[in-house]
Amino acid sequence: MKKEIAAIYCRLSVEDAEKRAAERESIRNQRALLLGYAKKQGWAVYDIYADEDYSGLRRFCVDALEWADEDDSLMPELADEENFVFFANPKGILLAPNIGACLRDERNSTYNPGIAEQEGAELFYVPGLCPIDLLHYAMQHDLLSEVTFPFEDGRRVLHENWDFIARRYLGKYYNEDFYEEERK
Repeated sequence: MKKEIAAIYCRLSVEDAEKRAAERESIRNQRALLLGYAKKQGWAVYDIYADEDYSGLRRFCVDALEWADEDDSLMPELADEENFVFFANPKGILLAPNIGACLRDERNSTYNPGIAEQEGAELFYVPGLCPIDLLHYAMQHDLLSEVTFPFEDGRRVLHENWDFIARRYLGKYYNEDFYEEERK
């Protein structure tokens, strides 16, 4: 059986970054939790990356993904973004900024149920915010359980009709082939 290999990326949440004394402790705790999780899953850890800003994302892309270390090739337009989600599937790797707080997963240190509840519905109707492959995966694996519309019974309405809503409001962004055309 082929052993899975993982790279661990630790970063500070906005709240932790504001707590000077807790910075190193937060990263240390994340590292310990993620190493324990990888061990429990039987994964070999390739490397550990830790940073609270774009420089950590950049280092992860260069070291773990072996991307060229050139300023213009490492998405400099994302330097002011945060809460990145990497999603890999047979089509390739998708990188989505500013949505990590909405995805409930024990490995996601940026998850924030309040933000998920208040802003998560935008993933279904703001074109380009969340790649459709990631949206499908998140719904199939119950990673958006806190996401709701801001009205009574909004969670049920959204979760029972998410695919229709996404098709209606995301338009061409709903079509997976659109992303293929954009890359060409």
